[in-house]
Amino acid sequence: MVELIGSLGQRMSQRWLTGVFVPGLLYCCFCGWLAVGPSDPLHLSQGIRDVNDWWQGLPQGPVTIPLVAVLAVVLSVMFGYAAEALGHEGIHRLWVARGPSRWRAYRRRRGQDPASDSSYQVPDRATSVGDAFRLVGVRVYAEYRLPVTDVWPRIWLIASPETRALVTSAAARYYADTVLAAWGIAYLLWALHWWPAGPIGLIVAAVAYLRARSSAAALAAVVEAVVDTNLGELAKSLRVDFHGPRPAPETAALIRDILTKGSART
Repeated sequence: MVELIGSLGQRMSQRWLTGVFVPGLLYCCFCGWLAVGPSDPLHLSQGIRDVNDWWQGLPQGPVTIPLVAVLAVVLSVMFGYAAEALGHEGIHRLWVARGPSRWRAYRRRRGQDPASDSSYQVPDRATSVGDAFRLVGVRVYAEYRLPVTDVWPRIWLIASPETRALVTSAAARYYADTVLAAWGIAYLLWALHWWPAGPIGLIVAAVAYLRARSSAAALAAVVEAVVDTNLGELAKSLRVDFHGPRPAPETAALIRDILTKGSART
């Protein structure tokens, strides 16, 4: 499911201005304030004087303002894309990783439900975000005997534009939360220079994770629903007879054999 969710992140459209530039510009201003301002940036008046002194110390000329503006834009875009890359490739993979065995055992003890007889629902990832994505593959295979990572690319090709838009919207919401967590880490790095940056970064990262738990569950539910409602069309496009709510074991084996190009036999 890591590759599957990652492919959704590559497909979704990014709003460059609000998703990259504006957060990057805010972070650029934050970094400049801490780098140029007083030792205690909470002293606003002193900080304004220090920034003004820094500006007056720059070489004066007609190109000074344009150069500073271009530099601010370039740095803002760089910060924005760096946070986006960290969120998509780093934070996401961290959340879906299995994690230390002791932590997984602790989560299993906490999440164990004596009334449930479904062993696959026992937590097996470092976070609930990872378990939400993992359970999509587990449930799809348990129901249809088909790997969701093999089924999904074909279903995406035959899905309607409305379905694709729904999946893309859910993926965009989840990946926005991963990027928000990346910004939290970025602000947290400044805690060594200014201690209030620590609580700020922790709060941002915590809010991002709490939001991601909801958005990941929603994305997983949408992906599973798309598989449920389009599996019959997939079998039809592969010219495989599919009758009933789920394929017979031999039909599932045939579909799996087609999707993997016979590698399942080797």
